[in-house]
Order: sequence, then structure tokens, then C-alpha cells
Amino acid sequence: MLPVACAGVVLLLGVMDIIGWLSHTEFLVAIIPGLATMKFNTALVFILQALGLVIVCHWSGVRKAKVLGSSLTLVAMFVAALTLLEYATNLSLGVDELFVRDFSTPRDAYPGRMSMSTAVAALVSGAGILLIAWGFIRAGRVFGSFLLVFGLFALSGYIYGVEDLYALPAFSTLSLNTSFSYLMLGLSLMAVRQEKASMVQPGGLFSDDLPEWRSVVLWIAMVMLVGGLIEQFDTEGIVGERLDAVLIVAITAIAVGVVVWTSGRREAKYRLEEAIREREAQLRLITENMPQIVWLFDAVEKKLLYVNPNFEKIYDRPRESLLQGFSFDAVLEWVHPADREERMRYLQNHDQFSEHTYRIIRPDGSIRYLHNKNLPVSDESGQVVRVVGITEDITERKKLEEQYMRSQRMESIGTLAGGIAHDLNNTLTPIRLSCDRLRMMKPTADQLESIKIIEQRVESGAKILRQVLDFSRGAPRDMSSVDFHQLVDSVTGILGRTLPRSITLDVQLDGDLWKINADATQIEQVLMNICLNAADAMPEGGTVTLRAENRHLDKVEMRHNPGAKGGDYILVKVSDTGKGILPDNLKRIFEPFFTTKEPGKGTGLGLATAYSIVQSHGGFITVDSEVGRGTTFSIYLPSSDTKEEVEPENSQEEELPRGSGETILVVDDEPTILDSMKMVLEFHGYQVLLACDGRDGLETYTGSPREISAVITDMMMPEMDGAAMIEALREKDPRVRIIGISGVVDNGAMTRARKLGVRHFINKPFSLDQLLGEVAAVLEEN
Repeated sequence: MLPVACAGVVLLLGVMDIIGWLSHTEFLVAIIPGLATMKFNTALVFILQALGLVIVCHWSGVRKAKVLGSSLTLVAMFVAALTLLEYATNLSLGVDELFVRDFSTPRDAYPGRMSMSTAVAALVSGAGILLIAWGFIRAGRVFGSFLLVFGLFALSGYIYGVEDLYALPAFSTLSLNTSFSYLMLGLSLMAVRQEKASMVQPGGLFSDDLPEWRSVVLWIAMVMLVGGLIEQFDTEGIVGERLDAVLIVAITAIAVGVVVWTSGRREAKYRLEEAIREREAQLRLITENMPQIVWLFDAVEKKLLYVNPNFEKIYDRPRESLLQGFSFDAVLEWVHPADREERMRYLQNHDQFSEHTYRIIRPDGSIRYLHNKNLPVSDESGQVVRVVGITEDITERKKLEEQYMRSQRMESIGTLAGGIAHDLNNTLTPIRLSCDRLRMMKPTADQLESIKIIEQRVESGAKILRQVLDFSRGAPRDMSSVDFHQLVDSVTGILGRTLPRSITLDVQLDGDLWKINADATQIEQVLMNICLNAADAMPEGGTVTLRAENRHLDKVEMRHNPGAKGGDYILVKVSDTGKGILPDNLKRIFEPFFTTKEPGKGTGLGLATAYSIVQSHGGFITVDSEVGRGTTFSIYLPSSDTKEEVEPENSQEEELPRGSGETILVVDDEPTILDSMKMVLEFHGYQVLLACDGRDGLETYTGSPREISAVITDMMMPEMDGAAMIEALREKDPRVRIIGISGVVDNGAMTRARKLGVRHFINKPFSLDQLLGEVAAVLEEN
């Protein structure tokens, strides 16, 4: 490193001089006997400044090094300034004479004092070191150029015997080693360069980024050559010593001027190149860390010039395969077959802005959605010479869009299911009430069996409707103690009519299964979803096995099932003999909308719904699968110790409450329901008024000549729904007793009615005992 090497030479010369003064060795202080000597304090100044420069250059990024190097330099500058003060005031403090032995010529009046020119040069060199230490590199190099000229003048005078170059005024004679030391300091300062704004970097003598140093060496050699020619051919003293000095000074000044000019131009060029490199580094930092693929295409040579590393992440292929062997055919091989024709059209029409979406197939077979934008770049003639492209992976966005569309479809299905449930429940309600009415007519045994069949079909239809509503829109849980044998019988009955004939259903239940506290409808939905999912995994046929057993969960099993609580469970296992689930898909099996089925054959909600229902019941689900061997879902449901109370089998007629002539207003938009309810209520001792909608019900209530004890109203009606009618009735009579009926498990009208204080509701289709029980309960209220 040139700055450190030159400073090291100066440090060595200073140390040699100190040793010479202390040991009284004339060779070390004067180099050549009879010449001027480097004084003791001059050597001390050189040592301090050389050390300061070495510290500043070698530990440029350390603040403590800057402070230490600057401190040593300031001490040296103080010594030089003190010497100039002695010359200016003609005082002698005597410090210079402590270790001095007079080896100098008689010309030196003060043998131990540094010359005036040496002191001035010491201040110049110190200022240059301080500037470089604190980041002012160019200013420090200017000071170095002054030292270079100063040392070169004096050294040339010694070489060619031109005394005026090193001893012009009195008391200002520079010694030979002092001249050489300042030449070295000047070279050291000028060799320092700045690579970063906050870091000083030394440059090498023949490094590519400092070519002006070649000029320095060349011009020094020229000065020496001219001086040598003058000495060689001016044997008769024609030119003379004065003219020698003038010529050498002129040549040296030109040399230094050229060096400074070259250095300035090189500095400007270096700064421009540094700015370009910094801009390129910033641009590369941005492009190589962008989440999109950024590429540059040569539209003339038809080759790819650049693609950022994100290509490998998205395409899962090495960049070299694209850059080295680029061709449209190779790129199209990675595109989904259905998108290749459109993709080729965009690749060929690259001379205009375009954007489009296409799919690629990665080496592992996975499909990614990409969105590409082409940005053409034209030359001065308008011809497109480059194309900048930005390609974004929008696979996750596509999935979110699909999920949103699915949720929108599910919302629409929910709305449709609610309407269908309302209409079908309106149809089932009069059938259910008619069955109860027929029972009261003392039917024969055959007739009673037919009535039971009708009631079972009505109840089965109502359950199906509840399942549709549970799946599409959700519903409050109706918790009760559930016999698992009966629940499985209900599920297998439905599965028997649903599963393809190629699927065999094998049910294996322990005989003494515990009861569970659950919403039977929702648990049926869980089993249905998982069994149907198992059947879908066996398109060519197979066996679905449903097993249930009592299981006590101990600490060992709890460790294998995080979040599970110890206790008694019913363990239900649903197994299939299908193709199994891939490990990557197994991790996401319960995610909403995740499905491996073809579009239109699955929504991805079945297993997610089952997982949610089991969790809400305090249980958990695990899944095991082996590719090619099948899958097993294990469902843990907490057991219940609740015992069902067996009610005595009395005749229904004796249990049903009867009225005492109270007037009941029934409001519904379905005529068959009005007729059925009128018939059964009047049969059980009530007087009945009918209204076909909310507005008619409000008018009937206000215009009735007799007191109305209770109002039974449907919640979903045209013109004015049940909630609006209830609100109007409350304004007229705050004490009015109301029973709400609805064909939908829950809806906005029922929520509004609850806020208005209605506490009695019946879901359609309802039985006679449910209806009479609610009427009796509401009439008993104050």
C-alpha cells in the first residue's frame, strides 16, 4: 500500500536521525558528511506525522484511530509552530540544544533548530493528514502536491548542485534526508484515495484506479534527466547555477501541474465511475430482491440478457438454463398446454405494451398462475431494441379469488336453502298436525301404523332440511344426551340410499357405547361428510368401515394429541380402502376450501365443517393415511353420564293441555297451516281467529270485539313480516302474548322478535303437543 509504505520510509528516516543524534553518529544525521543535518526536533516531527498517517490509513473506519492519528499530528504541528515563533521573535528556548552535537557546516547559526522552511512544510503536511483523517480526501491530496513539489525542488538541488533549490534564505537550509522525507510524505498524501464517503482507502503505485502515479514517476525521471544533461554538457558554465535552478524549477512545476491536472481528471472520472457503480449496485439490489421476476430481452438479437434470481423460486428451474439456451420453444414447454397458444402470441408481439395471465407447470407437477407485463424500450429511430418484463406469481391471489367466489356461492346456496326450507316446512307442518288429529280419532291398528309412517317421513324430511341449513348457513346447537347407536342407525340409513353400489358400508359398534352430550344433527353431519369423503376416494369401489368403541384417554394418548383433555370418549373411526392422501395434502386436509377434487366436485368445506363441529363439542379429529393403502379418520367425542328419563306411556289425549275458551289469533300466509291450526286448537278448547299476513293480523287484533289472549304468528310473510307486526302490536298493547313460528331455524325476523321480548318460538314442522304446550305456557305468563 503506497501511502503506508511511503510513511514507513519517513518513519525509518526519523528514527535513524534520532539514533544518530543520541549516539553522535554523523552519517545518520547528515547522510553525506559536510552537508546540512536533519535536526532532532525535525526527526521528532517526522516520526509523529508518519505514525499519524499510518494509523489513519490502516484503521480508516475506526473513530479512535482517527482521534489518535490526529492527536499525534497536532503535537508535531505544535513543535513546528513553536519553531516559527522562535524565528519570528528571535528567541531561543534552548530545547533544540539538549541533544545536539554540531555536525553541520559553519553556515548553520542554530545547529539544533529545524529550518524555517522545514517548519512551514511540517504545518502543510500536518494539515494534509488532518484533512484526510476526517474525510476531506481531495483537499488533503492538494496539500500533498505542495509537499511533493517542495521535496522534489530540494532533492534536485542536492543531486545537481543547485544550492538555491534547498538553501535560498538564511537559516532555511533543508538537509538531504529532510528533502527526501518530504518527497515521501507528499507521495503518501497524494496516493490516498476514497472508495466510500466515510472510509479512507490507500491506493497502490501501479493500480488501475491511480494512473496519475505513472505520470509522477515519468515526470520525476524527466526532471532528473534534464538536470543530468545540463551537468553533462555545460562543462564551461555557460548556463550557470542560477539558470540550472530556473530550468529544473520550470520543468518540475510543469510536471507537478500535469500530475495535479491528471489527478483532478482522474478523480472526476473515478467519482463518475463510482456513482455509476453505486447506481448499478442499487439497481441490482432492488431487482434481485423483488418478489417478481424481472427480465430484460434483446429484441434485435432475440436473446435474454438478464433475469433476476426470483425466477428460480417461482419456476423451480436454474437461471442458467434460461440465459444460456433461451428459445421461445423452450419457454413454451413450461407453460400449461391450454395457455401456450395465447402465451406465444404475446411473446411474438413484444413491440408494444401488453399484459396477460398464464399458467406454468413446475418440475414437481404443481401449477402456478403468473401475470406478465411487457414494457418495450425504443431507440431514437423508434425501433424497439429492448423489452423489460415483470412477471408476478399470483397463485395465492387466484386461490383467494376462488375461495371468495365459493363463499359467495355458498351464501347464495344458504339463501336458497332458507327459502326452500321455509316452503317445505310450511308443507310438512299441516301434514304433521293432521297426523296428530287423526290419532285423536281413535284409528284402527292398520290406520295407526300408516299414521306412524307418515310421521316418520315428515320427521325425516325435517331432519334433511335442518342438515341443509346447518351446512349452508349454520344454526344454534341443540344439545341433548344422544344414544350413539340410534345416531349411527340414522346415518347409515341415509348413506345406504346415497353411496354408490360399488361402495360397501361396514358398521362395527360396541354393544355398550356410552352416551354423548351433543347436537345429534350436527354429529350426523360430521359422519356423513367423512363417509362421503371416503367414498369419493374410491371411484372404482371399495369399503367404508365405520367403527365405534369406548375409549379412556390417558396421559400417554394426551401427549400424542395436543389440546386433548383426559377422560372418557367415544372413539369413532371411519376408514376407506382408497388411494390415500399425499403427505403435503395431509397437512392441509382440514383447511377451509382446500380440496384435491376436480372443479365442480368439491367445495373444500366438508372436512373443515366436520373439524369445526367436533371442536365445538369438546372433541378432536386425527387422520392417518398411507398412499395406496387408504385413510382413517379418528373422531373423539366426550362421553356423557346423563341418563334419559323414561316417561310413562300414557295416552296423548290425557297429557295434552286444554283451553278454557281463550281466543287465539293465528297469523300465517299458508292457508293449509291456518286451517290445520284452527282445527286442532278449537278441538282442544280454544277460540281461533285467522289472518293471512302481518297487516291483516294487526287489523284483526285491533278490530276484534273480544279479548285476544295470545297471538301465534309466522315470522316470514309478505307485505308485513312477523317482527314488524309484533312491533306494531307492542305499541298498541305492551302486554300482548306472542308465539313465533318459522320454517327456518334462525333468521333476522326471529332475532328482531327476541329483541322485542318474545320468548316463545316453535320451529316448523311442529307436533300438536309442542303447539299446545307453548300455548299453555304463554297463557300462564303475567
